[in-house]
Amino acid sequence: MKATQTHLGRVPTTVFLVMAFLSVKLYALEQCNLTFTSCPENFIGDTIYVPQSVVALSGQVHACKSSSLITNVTGASAVPSIVFVIDNSGSMTSTSDPGGSRFTVTRALLDTIYKVQPLAEVALVVFQEHLYFDPRTSQYFSKYFVPLSSTVNNDGQPNQAYMRFLTLNATYDGKKGIDVIKDVLATHDSTQSRNTTFTDLIYKPQFTMQPNTNINVAFEAAREAFANAKNPAGQQFVVFLSDGEPRGNSQMGLDSLAFVAGTNVPTTFTVFFTANNQAPSSLTMMIQSIRQNGYSATNPESALWNIQTSYDALLGLFMQNIMKYILVPGSPVKMTVNGTRTSTTYLDSSFVFPNSFPLTGEVTAFTLGIVYHYADTANNVRKDTTVNIPFYLKRSGDTTLPAGLDKQCWQVALGAIPVSATLLDTSGDGYLDKIDIRWTDTTAILPTMPAVAAFIKTLHLQTLDNSYDSLHAIALAPDLANKTIHVILAENNKSKVPAMETGWLSADVSLTNVAMTADGQAFAVTQIIDGAGPVIKAVYYYPGPINDSLVVIFSEPVNWTSTNPQDVFTYVQSTGQFPLANLSPSRTITNADRVTFVLPHSETIKPVSDSLRITPGTVLPITDNHGNKGPSGQANAIPIQYGPGATLIKSDFASPNPFRNDATNAATAIFVRVWRPVTNATVTIFDAVGHVVVDKKQLVADPDSALKLSCTWDGTNRSGMRVATGTYLARILVEDQPSGRKQTIKLNIGIKGKPGILR
Repeated sequence: MKATQTHLGRVPTTVFLVMAFLSVKLYALEQCNLTFTSCPENFIGDTIYVPQSVVALSGQVHACKSSSLITNVTGASAVPSIVFVIDNSGSMTSTSDPGGSRFTVTRALLDTIYKVQPLAEVALVVFQEHLYFDPRTSQYFSKYFVPLSSTVNNDGQPNQAYMRFLTLNATYDGKKGIDVIKDVLATHDSTQSRNTTFTDLIYKPQFTMQPNTNINVAFEAAREAFANAKNPAGQQFVVFLSDGEPRGNSQMGLDSLAFVAGTNVPTTFTVFFTANNQAPSSLTMMIQSIRQNGYSATNPESALWNIQTSYDALLGLFMQNIMKYILVPGSPVKMTVNGTRTSTTYLDSSFVFPNSFPLTGEVTAFTLGIVYHYADTANNVRKDTTVNIPFYLKRSGDTTLPAGLDKQCWQVALGAIPVSATLLDTSGDGYLDKIDIRWTDTTAILPTMPAVAAFIKTLHLQTLDNSYDSLHAIALAPDLANKTIHVILAENNKSKVPAMETGWLSADVSLTNVAMTADGQAFAVTQIIDGAGPVIKAVYYYPGPINDSLVVIFSEPVNWTSTNPQDVFTYVQSTGQFPLANLSPSRTITNADRVTFVLPHSETIKPVSDSLRITPGTVLPITDNHGNKGPSGQANAIPIQYGPGATLIKSDFASPNPFRNDATNAATAIFVRVWRPVTNATVTIFDAVGHVVVDKKQLVADPDSALKLSCTWDGTNRSGMRVATGTYLARILVEDQPSGRKQTIKLNIGIKGKPGILR
């Protein structure tokens, strides 16, 4: 369309249309969290390009279940034979892997294999222009080096060798096989030209060679090693670590790409060290050949990965993609993000964190550590292993996310001031009572606060039991000097509104677009923070027939990984304050939101009057799963109560079968011992045919102890007549009216003598 001529005092039509369009486009800004829709393990070592609108990694991080992640093609208990084929050419040392992760990770992986499959056997092939090992060297492990067969072209170096299979838990001249292999792979830091430091093997052969790449000889050595493998073809594997294609004239007299045919090679896992995520076609063709060569039923599982190497990236890739043939199937039980924030809440195939993980720059590094719990039902073995998944998120222009990733987006008013929302328990009673809205922007905020309803849009929580509830704001208390607005919650008044405990899975705190500055800027919540730590809700004492239990219950799950519960508490009674260890707990059982101390029977604990206290100081020395400590005020003594449903009557409840003494005319004593003072206790006595002889006779407390209740029976019935000789049934009912708890016991009482005569 042609532009309209401009006149003074008149806005051109095209200009007006553009302004209108911009006013709409600039009203809102899209922000997004990145989510995984497939296994994060698929992105080990990757740099993932995301749109500029992505501001964080979602707080719900997908983790595949064992059925999706860990396959068991050959049988979990099958013992493997593994040959590590490791490239030690000049490019590996100088550029692709100067940190030596190909050696250090292999050593770490041996430990994992040993724990799971100690009977596994491992061989080593390290190569440059020739095989790297020389059986003539003086190290003790040189005796396990096997020279390359004399029937092949050895490029004029007859002493080049590989290390034969050693069983990890077998003993070789006083050393376990795993230790021999790790000694061969020992490394140190060296300095080469131009003062470049790299990590290299300590071991050196006697012969010299060029730092070229001879893949043909490497795979020939692997084939010769497998000729002496103890385990069948389906349990044989090659782990091949390299960074390039063949180089140099020494190629066993073959075409340099002869290895591409994959002839007589078992299942092979190839890791290609690269800076551009692109493996050469020769390795791709080799893997295709090995998949189709018919060596074993597992050969189609052969695979190739490209990584920008680091210790974590390589170890994570091994644990996920190679160890699945060695470890037994497992389930994810814990995830740690960047080594600091941990979640054990696994719902709908995702670990749930209380808030997202912001991107900190153009490129943000993440490492997910997922702990899998394995149970081998055939061998009744249980163990855990950790898979580390490093990856990088790089913000770029508009881009399409790779398969397996998605984004969750929302609209933020243009120019909105980013704020955080911190959920707090300021009273220290284990219930949320306030949300602090904080900002760092230097723009002045209006001194007059809007109405609560005009400011708060949503306050929703996903609770620990996976239900959804709303919080209710009733007031705003500004602290503008500290760039904070305190949102007071109705839940603070627990007599009127059900309280919300400090623990939660996820939160939705969003604000309206109400103006908070003179020029109309609004607030936008970009981070939700769990600011409340665990506090003690209750302490219960459960007397039992064999042991007693003291149970401490918290307002949310507690992280006990670095804290001994016995060191946290003190026991308080009238004579003083004592370490909990003085109660001599035989066991300590930690669960998500409680800790149980199993105690011997003791008269020491007197619930209601006694209590538990945190030591030391006024802050809980424990944290929740997000690192939050409990607030101050928890040094106050928490009363110990008898647990709901706890027994009332002690195991030595009555004298056993208290028959009348024939030599005396004294009344029969009936008594019970109770764990705590009770409100009512009665006894009803029946004859042999079920007739009531005595109806609800009251038991009273002993003058010396409120915990001993007794009465006497003179052997008469309700009419005052003496009862006949025989056995009578006494039913004792004990009631604790405050708790509504009742308990009944029965015992036999024998009467001897003639009717009407009590003897």
